[in-house]
Amino acid sequence: MKTLQHHYSVGLAARSEFEERGIRSSVLTIPAVFRRDETGRDRLPQNYQSVGAEGVNTLASKLGLSLFPTQLPFYRLAIDPFMERQLVSEFGVEDAAAGRAEIEKNLALIEETGREAFETQGWRPVMSECLRHLLITGNGLIMVDKKRGPQFVDLHKFICERDPEGNIIKVVVKQHVAREIAARYFPDGLPEDATRSSEGDKNLALYSGACLEENGQFKYWQEVEGVAVPGSLRMLPAKRLPLIPLRFNGISGASYGSSFVEEYDGDLIALEALSRSITEAALAAAKLLILVKPGASIRAQTIATSPNGAVKQGNIDDVGVLQMNKALDLSVAQQRAMQIEQRLMRVFLMANQRDAERVTAQEVRSTIQEIEDALGGVYSSLAENVQKPIIHYILSQITDRPDVPKLPKGIEPIIATGLEAISRGHEANRLLTMGQISQQLLGPQEAAQYFNPRAILTRVATSLNLDSDAIIKSEEQIQQELEMAQQQQALSSVAGPAGQVLAAQVRQQPQQ
Repeated sequence: MKTLQHHYSVGLAARSEFEERGIRSSVLTIPAVFRRDETGRDRLPQNYQSVGAEGVNTLASKLGLSLFPTQLPFYRLAIDPFMERQLVSEFGVEDAAAGRAEIEKNLALIEETGREAFETQGWRPVMSECLRHLLITGNGLIMVDKKRGPQFVDLHKFICERDPEGNIIKVVVKQHVAREIAARYFPDGLPEDATRSSEGDKNLALYSGACLEENGQFKYWQEVEGVAVPGSLRMLPAKRLPLIPLRFNGISGASYGSSFVEEYDGDLIALEALSRSITEAALAAAKLLILVKPGASIRAQTIATSPNGAVKQGNIDDVGVLQMNKALDLSVAQQRAMQIEQRLMRVFLMANQRDAERVTAQEVRSTIQEIEDALGGVYSSLAENVQKPIIHYILSQITDRPDVPKLPKGIEPIIATGLEAISRGHEANRLLTMGQISQQLLGPQEAAQYFNPRAILTRVATSLNLDSDAIIKSEEQIQQELEMAQQQQALSSVAGPAGQVLAAQVRQQPQQ
């Protein structure tokens, strides 16, 4: 069996092209995000414009708001209509509408549990960093550890291989850990082969990887310097794989993706060159240099040492100030730079920024629509390539929890992302519209005969992310209250004060 170290070494050649593109895009935007391994922060290139950096941060923030809103479910679970009918029949619910409402309620609870897991397990700061890398390099990986939670891995530290359809075949992550930490993976001590480190005496290479098997499962294990870690071998389905490689734009037939910045590197390169020329020219023009004609009646030292407002004897024609006379040339460069800057601001969605105190569904939809209109389907691509793999992994973990509602075996919920994910909130409006139209066509009394009130209230509460069990009375409660009301009415009809006393006692019984 080939080691993960071997797989990683073989995959470096296919990765190098995308690394170079990522480094170039990072230089034009935020050089510290993705730099060469040997480049220290003190030697990073200095940019003469900040449009690229501001644009990446702005767009990453808007993508984070639209993909993972803070106060709204960012995905939706649904069941195939035929499966839904089968599920209702298995429940034995006579009223199909009530059964479907119960299904929607359980799915909404699972959605909310997944959203809480995303917030509490530390996914949000990791995704903030990940989105910046995806915009600049086009690639990134989320590595999930049971103890440390999710962590981001940049393109320098992992390799992946995909089939022509874009499905993962192989993924390997390389990390450097201290020798003392690596020793914890081996109960009997570090093997001799693992101590032969090519990374120096202090750190050892820890590899974590997975390869697709013929049965559709992934074989996942870890190695230290090519030596397998005891007990790390596991067989996992794709949804439970703790290595989640992501890409911004998929390339047909390629294992890695392209970035957003590289599509506009022409404008960024031109703006960088123009900004540098304008800045250097402005610094040169700001320099004050007084020239004195040779043989003049006034000496240069006299001009240099004279205080402001002093009166000296001399010929004004003998003294002059050095001027560049490049105002016209600089105005052309400045105008061109402003045109490029405005174009990039539109591309990075910096033209319209709204500072909102709270995130609403309407604001999320407006942001999504803005991204779709300006970037041509980028949001839909990210919902499929970034949002859905993360949701698959989170759901695969929380469905094993005892507090999560269980669905019958054979029922696999369909994960909906994108605009469809936040469409559950529209159901209340659709129910209201249906009620208004039915009353106009049939009349209030006749239309009410065709509706199930409890099912409607349950679906409205679900669409508003409310706990229907806590705010809607059960059938048993309604029946009990009805019986009590009938008893009170019967006792009240008894003639005399004795009947009224008995009715009062009946009314007081639920309070005791």
